[in-house]
Amino acid sequence: MGLGSEVKKASVKRIYRLAKANVCFLQETKLELVTMDVVRKLWGDDNCEFRFVAVTGRSGGLLTMWNKYEFLLLKEWSDGRLLVIKGRWVKEDLEVVLINVYAPNLVYEQNILWGVLTEVIIQFASPWIRGGDFNVVQCRSERSRCVGSAKGSREFDNFIQTCKLIDLPLVGKKFTWYEPDNKKSRLDRFLVEEHWLIQIKDLQQLGLKRSVSDHIPILLADVEIDWGPKPFKFINGWFKKKECASLIEKGWSNIGSLNGHLTRKLRKLKGVLKKWNGDNCNVLENRIVEYEDRIKVLDGISDKRVLNEGEMEGLKRLNVEVWDAMKFKESLWQQKSRMMWLKEGDANTAFFHRAAKIKAKRKTIYRMKIGRVYDFFKNHFRGCGRNWRMEMELDFKRLKESEVEKLEVPFSIEEIRDAIWSCEEFKAPGPNGFNMCFFIKCSNTVKDDVFRMMSDFHRTGKMERSFNCSFIALIPKMDNSNEIADFRPICLVCSLYKIVAKVLS
Repeated sequence: MGLGSEVKKASVKRIYRLAKANVCFLQETKLELVTMDVVRKLWGDDNCEFRFVAVTGRSGGLLTMWNKYEFLLLKEWSDGRLLVIKGRWVKEDLEVVLINVYAPNLVYEQNILWGVLTEVIIQFASPWIRGGDFNVVQCRSERSRCVGSAKGSREFDNFIQTCKLIDLPLVGKKFTWYEPDNKKSRLDRFLVEEHWLIQIKDLQQLGLKRSVSDHIPILLADVEIDWGPKPFKFINGWFKKKECASLIEKGWSNIGSLNGHLTRKLRKLKGVLKKWNGDNCNVLENRIVEYEDRIKVLDGISDKRVLNEGEMEGLKRLNVEVWDAMKFKESLWQQKSRMMWLKEGDANTAFFHRAAKIKAKRKTIYRMKIGRVYDFFKNHFRGCGRNWRMEMELDFKRLKESEVEKLEVPFSIEEIRDAIWSCEEFKAPGPNGFNMCFFIKCSNTVKDDVFRMMSDFHRTGKMERSFNCSFIALIPKMDNSNEIADFRPICLVCSLYKIVAKVLS
């Protein structure tokens, strides 16, 4: 952006104050020397430290500033295109590497820089964040009314994939660079590693308002979002706890028949499970730490003398308890990640945790233009109004009377059971929160109520209105989706509706 004028310095200061940032990356400063007087005008006070890379020729120059009371510098490294600082966040007591990037325009020079950045990752083992002007887009949708290098985009995307970088959705903007002739591109971004998604719940990349520069400022921040109360979801991993099955059986029996209203019984059971899960999940992590501490004590004793029989049995029991607790934790994150192609045990908890976090970031809807949603879907599903007239003399095979009678006989328990057991256990549930795993694992407990429900449906041809309730999940078709047409609607139907549909099919 160039920091030669007082107007641009004042603009940077204003953006910094509004964003309340504790670290600031600036690219293309076009300054040969950066002094504390210059930084003070940008930062606003003396509570900062800085490092810079001088301009080369007529372009370039990097400046990184930070709050000296919140970030302590440990190590630094730079060249003409990179400014790397390693330091420690004081509050979190965490060592991190921050990389300020100003990439060249030419593809072969960019490839050299991607190689240098890859080496930096190996050299600095701490968690890192890299951000700046990469002067290339990742795909064609990140450009408008301007031409870019397809090879450069492929190389950049390959660099991101090879280094396992994560490009968070840019919230609030689609492009980061604007020209007066309406040319636009997304050249600027932060690239982070998986560590930050695990450590920071609501990490977002926010596009702020553009001022005197042709690039928008980008804020990487932990933005807390109140999504409201979370809907209940049955967790398959609950069955790993011995008391779960007996709790469900006892709770189901205590609820009673409720005049055959299966949905009401499920609603009552939901309350029982939520209370039990809350009591257990609150202590899961503490329980793991407690087991590990007790194992550590026994290991320390074994370093000094041979453990007696009671201590050996206690150590074996603790190892089993830790294993069971960690497997339970793994199953929770596996279900959240929806990694259907991996069987439990093929990956660890951290893998499923990362997969769930990354998927959540990519699927989260941060903004959407409201209005005319009903009209959009009405037009989307409306028929074209064409009158079809077909005169075809085809000899279709017809069912025999005996076959027709078989189609109309009441549903059998075996038929219902086979339909339920053919369903995928991990599929997302509908509004009642109970997936098919619940009905499979608890078939002996709920089979009479399910059979009664299906018999009533066969006799009356009607089902409870709540059976047809569903969630509509909007899946983004592209990055930075904000129009209703940019999303693919997925209907998450109620498990009871699935059972009816499966039996009928």
